[in-house]
Amino acid sequence: MAYSASPSLAITATVQTNLPIVGALISPVGFVMIILLGLDMVTGSFALLPMAQMGSKINLAATLRNWAWVFLGNLLGSMFYARLLWIALTMMGESPAGILLGAKTTLGDLWLWNQIPVTLGNLAGGFLFTGLALYLTYRTRETRAPAAQAAPSTVP
Repeated sequence: MAYSASPSLAITATVQTNLPIVGALISPVGFVMIILLGLDMVTGSFALLPMAQMGSKINLAATLRNWAWVFLGNLLGSMFYARLLWIALTMMGESPAGILLGAKTTLGDLWLWNQIPVTLGNLAGGFLFTGLALYLTYRTRETRAPAAQAAPSTVP
């Protein structure tokens, strides 16, 4: 939830100061809060668990179970933050703001055009462009003796 607040803080700072640099400086605050609190984002799980699976440290069921819990936590946190932001921006819900306020859209549209593409993008970004790149860069390689090397000879 801390990270989801960053864009709101950055936009507010930019609008209030009329200096985009202020918003740019404030934007990483949420990520710093996540790191300092020892928390993780959903993309962290998307990056690290496939690497552990490729290294035979966990199985597919464990990966999928973790992703389900992390995704649920991410979804609930984002919904909670959306509700808080809605209350803050609409003076306790007095004016319309998105699907929570009766916009001409459906829950299916929300999932089809937002939640699914964002999740797939996070999965691709977390695993393919971060996790896999790190795995291929820093994996340990087994050292094998060459087959052609003969056993040491002994002199009688």
